[in-house]
Amino acid sequence: MAVLHARGRLREAIRQLREIADQERQKSGPTHPDTITARNSLGVALKDFGSLDEAASVYREALRDAACKHSDDQPLVLTLRHNLAVVMRIQGNLDAAEREHSAILQIQERRHGLEHPETLTTRLSLARILDDRGFATEAEAAFREVLSVCARVMGPDHPRTLSVQGNLAYLLADQERFPEAETEYRDALSACRKALGVDHPETLTNNHNLAMALGNQGKLTEAIPRFRDVVERRDRTLGPDHPETLLARKNLGESLSRAGQPAESAEEFKEVAAGWARTRGADHDSVWDARYRRAQLLWEAGQPRAAQEELEALLDRTLEVRPNGDPHITTLQRVLMAVRADDGDS
Repeated sequence: MAVLHARGRLREAIRQLREIADQERQKSGPTHPDTITARNSLGVALKDFGSLDEAASVYREALRDAACKHSDDQPLVLTLRHNLAVVMRIQGNLDAAEREHSAILQIQERRHGLEHPETLTTRLSLARILDDRGFATEAEAAFREVLSVCARVMGPDHPRTLSVQGNLAYLLADQERFPEAETEYRDALSACRKALGVDHPETLTNNHNLAMALGNQGKLTEAIPRFRDVVERRDRTLGPDHPETLLARKNLGESLSRAGQPAESAEEFKEVAAGWARTRGADHDSVWDARYRRAQLLWEAGQPRAAQEELEALLDRTLEVRPNGDPHITTLQRVLMAVRADDGDS
C-alpha cells in the first residue's frame, strides 16, 4: 500500500486499504490497534486524494471505536486526533482544528516537554492555523520560534528543521514577500541537497517552491529549468502520475506560457490532463480544467484547428456526464461559438 500511495496511485491504494481495514476489523475487532492503524492509513490516503469529508468520517469512526478501549492520550489515538484536525483545517473548520491541536499540545507538553519533535509538529500545525486566519505577523513569529528550537535541538540540517524552514518560506511567499522567500528557499535547498540528497522529496519541494518564488518575480529563465528538473526527478522517483509530479508539470506549463511558449506549454498540459484522468478519473474537474487550458494554449500558439478539436471533444464528453445548464457546458458552447466564428466555420 505504501508503494501505491507514494507513487500517487491513490485510487488503487484506497481500494486496497478499504479491504485491509475491513479484514482487520473482522479478524481483530474495531478497537484492535491493527484495525485502528489500517483505518488511519485509509484516512491519510483519502485526504491526499482530496476526499476530505470521507477522510474525516473515517477518522471520527475510528476514534469512536478506539474510545471503547483506549484513552484519548494514547499515541495511536493522538495520531488519529492530529490527522482529523489537519483535515478540519484544510476544510476551513479552523475553530475545531485549533481546539483539537491545542488539546493535543497540552498532552504532548506534559508528556514529552516543550521541545520534543511531536510537540514541535503540533506547534507548527497551530502556526498554520494562525496563517489561515490571516494573522500573518503572529504566524511568522510562531514559525520562526519553532524553526529556532528545531535548529538548536536537532541541528540546522535535520530534516525536520529543513521542513520548518520550507514552511516559513512558503508563508513569506504567500504574503508576496518573494525576495525573502527566495532567500529562505535557497538556504533550505542547499542544506537539503547536502543532508538528504538531490532526489529527496524535501529537496524537490524546496526546489519547486523556489521556482515558484522566482516565477512570481518574473525570473522565468531560472524558474523554468528548475521546474523541468523537479518534473524529471519526480517522474523518475515517484512516477509520472504522482500528484506532486503533476503539480510541478502544471506549474512548468504555466511558466512556459508566461515566457511566450504556448505550444510547449500545451504539451505539458496534455500530460497533466492524462495523468489526472488516470488517477482521479476522466471526468474530474481538474482534468476538465487542464484540457480547457490546453485548448487556450493551442489557440495562442496559432493552432486554431487543434484548439477547436480539443474544445469539441471536451464538450462532447462534458455533455455526457453533466446536466444541461452546467457552467462547464455553457462556457464551452460560448467559447466554441467564438472560435468557429473567428475561423469562418459554422
